[in-house]
Amino acid sequence: MRNRAMFVRSGEGERLRVLGSTMTLKATSDDTGGAMEWVVVESGRGDDVLAHRHPWGEAYYILDGALEVQVGARRHEATVGDFLTIPPRAVHGFRVLSASARFLHVSIGAGATQAFREYTQVSPEAPDPGDLETLSALLEVNARHGVEILPVVA
Repeated sequence: MRNRAMFVRSGEGERLRVLGSTMTLKATSDDTGGAMEWVVVESGRGDDVLAHRHPWGEAYYILDGALEVQVGARRHEATVGDFLTIPPRAVHGFRVLSASARFLHVSIGAGATQAFREYTQVSPEAPDPGDLETLSALLEVNARHGVEILPVVA
């Protein structure tokens, strides 16, 4: 961890536009000695995240709105105040059920915020399914970070 305390005010932090969602980085692995990363995610209806897995674990704490969160074969309807964890390499994704949702995303270990920065450079908004160049570039980002997109588990 840093050898000094951090204080990040509400609304402060590096803001990224990632595949249609807004992410505010509150603390990265550089800030925590590689231990964890703290990100506030704001997504609207349709800014869903496909089923995927990656090397780092995650936890979500719902601040506003509602999400359907898939973890493995289970689906959870998560609303304000709900908390869930996602182990490393677990298949997961989410769908926004309300008009918008905001949640605290905590990654255990490094990886997520750097991937988010690279996604932003490739496609700040959700890409058109026919845009093969952008989709190919996103797959390259995934490969660099050990992210695998998977079919939805029923």
